[in-house]
Amino acid sequence: RGVTTAVDAGSSGASTFAGLRKFVVEKCETRLLCFLHVSLHGLASAGCAGYGVGGECDSLKQVQAGACSRCIDENRDVLVGVKVRLTADICDDGKNEKEAYERALKAAETSNVPLMVHHSESTIPVGGSGLLSCPGSLRKGDIYTHTLHGFNSTIIDVTSKDRKS
Repeated sequence: RGVTTAVDAGSSGASTFAGLRKFVVEKCETRLLCFLHVSLHGLASAGCAGYGVGGECDSLKQVQAGACSRCIDENRDVLVGVKVRLTADICDDGKNEKEAYERALKAAETSNVPLMVHHSESTIPVGGSGLLSCPGSLRKGDIYTHTLHGFNSTIIDVTSKDRKS
């Protein structure tokens, strides 16, 4: 009875996961599975998406697909996927979104785990047509969050309320 499993959606990255494991996962009575943020420090330096500048993907030096994949490989009992937030104001006003997204896609593919993407107020276009897009570039099993909002990166056409093609 009750909740048997909870999922953390990218609070930690490769350099902060050991702390999350020791102080949260190991002390939690409920089983906790985690998505690892592609940014080394996860959300430790994150800004609020849509409410000002500054965030975990402002510096691409912090967005490390290799470190993310290694951490997942070493912690497969808890880490079940990769997380990235695609919002312009947490990615150096959008300048780093494309590269952060590509690195997150690479880390997820390398580790053979799903990618969870927070996609709102983003410069990454919705759709497909062969270009990098979200959710168009996601693979089967990946997770697309924040789907039903009125911002420019929604999958809903806010004028007709239909799904964008």
